[in-house]
Amino acid sequence: MGGSMLARTFGLAGIALVAVGLSGCEMSDPPATRNTLNDGASATGDATSSGSGECGCLKPGLWFRFDKLTLDTVDLVKHNVQLALNPLWKKDIETYELNFYAHVKAVSASEVTIEIVNGARVAGTTDVCLLPYTKIKVVNPRAGCTLDKSALTAMNVYAGTPANPKNCAPKNEVKHSIPLRGAVLEALINADCTRMEQGIVSAGHLPKAALEITCTCLATGNQTSETCGVPESGYVDGKGCDGCNSKFQNLNTLLNNFGALDYKCKEAGQPAACLTASFSGGIVAGPPPVCPGF
Repeated sequence: MGGSMLARTFGLAGIALVAVGLSGCEMSDPPATRNTLNDGASATGDATSSGSGECGCLKPGLWFRFDKLTLDTVDLVKHNVQLALNPLWKKDIETYELNFYAHVKAVSASEVTIEIVNGARVAGTTDVCLLPYTKIKVVNPRAGCTLDKSALTAMNVYAGTPANPKNCAPKNEVKHSIPLRGAVLEALINADCTRMEQGIVSAGHLPKAALEITCTCLATGNQTSETCGVPESGYVDGKGCDGCNSKFQNLNTLLNNFGALDYKCKEAGQPAACLTASFSGGIVAGPPPVCPGF
């Protein structure tokens, strides 16, 4: 759903949103951490068959990395945060601060199951390692190359390195990520299964209660997540950023500063900000290694 469906990843002035993102992962830079199409090759070796336009090449074992993620609406309307968020997301994807990997787990004529997992950038490099605790499952009805509206799922948005997350949320269900809940994903697979295109998160929401305990580091310009420092368990600010540090600001407050949220969606009966987004991804040779300690 390189080097993997919100400072620099979620907002104006660089608000970092990603479980979603993302030091200590010393490793080489395998092809899987790069966002290239590798000439149609796949982890299974099946991606070059076209399936007569029906995507018969779509097989378990394929891996994709998102190379595009854009916010389309917040609370069902255009929102000021998009003006800065989308260019910043683009840059963070290109610099491997924000990584979403999609792993095809099961395929039938009528259904596809995909796992989406966040990656973290390895400190001081553009290598990537995986954060398995951010993993979620997406089940889409399938009609050939079309992945129709998925069953409701969740996504986690992590950005930065393992030690230097751009989002600090020690009390969230998925630590240091921004939670998208009630998500519905759709996409098209191209004929040779090297691209996941026209992807949309056609429904989803950010629970207000989670936003109020999620904070973001305003890393701007060419600053990397290392400038955000390490979350400090004993830090107290009384503004929703306890357990972070002085470089983090509350995400709910920041979002409202760009335009008041109406919280038109609900999560378990409680207020949530609606969200829709678009994405696409290219095939990679396989996953990067798991981050040490995870």
